[in-house]
Amino acid sequence: MDEENFFVERHLDTIWKHPDFLNFFKDFFEVKAKVIMPRMKKIAWNCAKECANNEDPTGETCLPKCQEIVSDFYWYIEKELRKTIAKYPRCISDCRGKKEMIECSDDCIKSTLELLSQINLEAELNKFIYEM
Repeated sequence: MDEENFFVERHLDTIWKHPDFLNFFKDFFEVKAKVIMPRMKKIAWNCAKECANNEDPTGETCLPKCQEIVSDFYWYIEKELRKTIAKYPRCISDCRGKKEMIECSDDCIKSTLELLSQINLEAELNKFIYEM
């Protein structure tokens, strides 16, 4: 691993452990995601009802797909979070060599958290459903 990749990986590790990020992540999944959970369950329930009515001639059903909708959505959201978090190492690498590295690093964490907080779960759910 070259020096630049090592630097990026080390700082990506840093944001995952940063208290502000941990608080964001906890709030995101324990508060914000709970708001859309009833809608997710309804989508899974409707999918299961539709599957029960449309059994494949081979005896296969689409029930497993319906049962995975909620976890698939969580993976989808995690992927969106990771894409946003991936911007953090680039920000941090711009701080490299600056005298005010700690302040710059804190600014990177703050700006990354601001980007993360702009993720709209309702809009992402609509996009996820559309792509299903």
